[in-house]
Amino acid sequence: MRILRSEFFRWLLLSLAVAAFGVVGILRVPSTDASTVGDVAGFGFRLDGQQCYLTVTYKVRGTSYRFQSPRGQEWCGYEPLYRRDGSVVVYYDSSDPGTATLTPRGATPMVAVVLGLVTAAACCVLRLGRPRRRTVLPHATTVTATTTR
Repeated sequence: MRILRSEFFRWLLLSLAVAAFGVVGILRVPSTDASTVGDVAGFGFRLDGQQCYLTVTYKVRGTSYRFQSPRGQEWCGYEPLYRRDGSVVVYYDSSDPGTATLTPRGATPMVAVVLGLVTAAACCVLRLGRPRRRTVLPHATTVTATTTR
């Protein structure tokens, strides 16, 4: 592909991919501007041990909520850490307390978006500011015809 041979387009595609990664991170992880302590209601798993999950109950302003982690192999290693009737910090969006997670969102997705967009803008500015290379053809010798009278 001719586009990928250009250093400008490689940097532009890389920076747009970083920005897209940040946008996906923002959309997938719920906002977590508040936190509370929740109680571990249970730790479940499939009999083959391929999927585990954690169930947590927590209260926000007198209303009880229940959170269940995504089911997956990665949760199986957490069983010794989360015992029934233990406590855990639950992060949630104050405008929607029913949307919760066990890890805060953090600033990483937003930093990725900003970094990607700044790098893409810098690529474009540097590309526009640099004069284009032009292929100079060798001058052909001019032949003038003379007529005799």
